[in-house]
Amino acid sequence: MISPSAAPTLGEVVGRVAAVTSIAPHRLVPDAELFALVSDSLMLVEMAIDLQEEFDVILVESDLREMRTLGDVVDVLGRRWEEQAA
Repeated sequence: MISPSAAPTLGEVVGRVAAVTSIAPHRLVPDAELFALVSDSLMLVEMAIDLQEEFDVILVESDLREMRTLGDVVDVLGRRWEEQAA
């Protein structure tokens, strides 16, 4: 698990997503659309669970609907991390 001393960075999120999905990190740019990167919704759920565990945050259903790009994932994780760290 990543140290909860700071919100997740793009590099940390890319590392986790690459590990879960086996996608080359150079393809994981902020504007990359999640549904274009993974083949099915089950992989997206697996990725979300991994990110929650890795960054010690709790995501809700509305968060998952908001995540359309990798940049959205970083933004949502950062927002949840800040809310839960407060």
